[in-house]
Amino acid sequence: RAMMYVGRSNMDTAKKFSRTGNPQPHEMVYQIGAMHAKFAVDTWEARNGVCYDVDKETRRSIVRRGAIPYEGVILIAPYKHGKTEWACAYTAMELNLRPSLTQAVMLHAVDKQAAQNKKYVSNWFDPNESFGRRNLSLWPSKVIQTNATLLRLEAARSLKSPSLTAAGVMSSSLGINTNFQAFDDVVPQSDVDEPTERDRRKRIIAGTWSTRQRGQNTFRLAIGTLWHHGDALMWMIEQARLWKKTQGRQGVCYLVSRQACGGPKEAFKPLWPEVYPASDLRKMYNEMGSALYSAGYMANPIEESRRIIKRLRLYDPTDRNESA
Repeated sequence: RAMMYVGRSNMDTAKKFSRTGNPQPHEMVYQIGAMHAKFAVDTWEARNGVCYDVDKETRRSIVRRGAIPYEGVILIAPYKHGKTEWACAYTAMELNLRPSLTQAVMLHAVDKQAAQNKKYVSNWFDPNESFGRRNLSLWPSKVIQTNATLLRLEAARSLKSPSLTAAGVMSSSLGINTNFQAFDDVVPQSDVDEPTERDRRKRIIAGTWSTRQRGQNTFRLAIGTLWHHGDALMWMIEQARLWKKTQGRQGVCYLVSRQACGGPKEAFKPLWPEVYPASDLRKMYNEMGSALYSAGYMANPIEESRRIIKRLRLYDPTDRNESA
């Protein structure tokens, strides 16, 4: 609801997503896909450690909070499906609900994009922006410092780190103590063909950013697209599987939520039909090829052994020995 009220009641957002390029002011306010609602529900479950149960006597559903010690949530969906906007909106909500506690960082594969995401969140707290006036009418906060990479809100107690810092996931911003981390597309598509970068990215996430999460009530939101079966995002998913398999003895407790579009066999069933109908997905499939489409839109990276011809032999039919 906050994402719709604060971030979508404006013409800039409407023009970004409108097919006509000339929408009415209210056209895109409710253009929220079903996957955005699932993002919200899954994140709420993870943030509260929710476990659904059934009362044996009344047969009614029971919601048990704090039952599962989730350390974060991993949300997988096709790119260009509003993931970044949603991640920024949720980060703003963390600041709204815990202004005196939150020390957050917004990470992206590209430093410049991380700063741009931070600017979007900052607009929620700027009374000179339409975003800010709507948000501050619900959650009053005072900005005491802001620049291209950080935002500091007035807090009841002094915080060592800013309320929000923007950084590239591969940057040298190592002195940031955080209790909330938002990973937005920290794995670029280029990692598909760069094994060295894939491994380096995993090491930095595990050895650097994970160790900067400190204090009580920490949480991590990772949102992105699975480009490769061995990339950093897939590694985080494997950590969640390991935690479940070993009953908490190893790995990390993440709630994993995958959403995907259909492929050729499903008649290109769209995840967000209001914006990307089946005809657009079919066009993407023809342009990208089956391997990249499977990774980008179906959340199913294809392993190298299935998508790369490892050995190519050329035969000369006029050569007697080769023909034999």
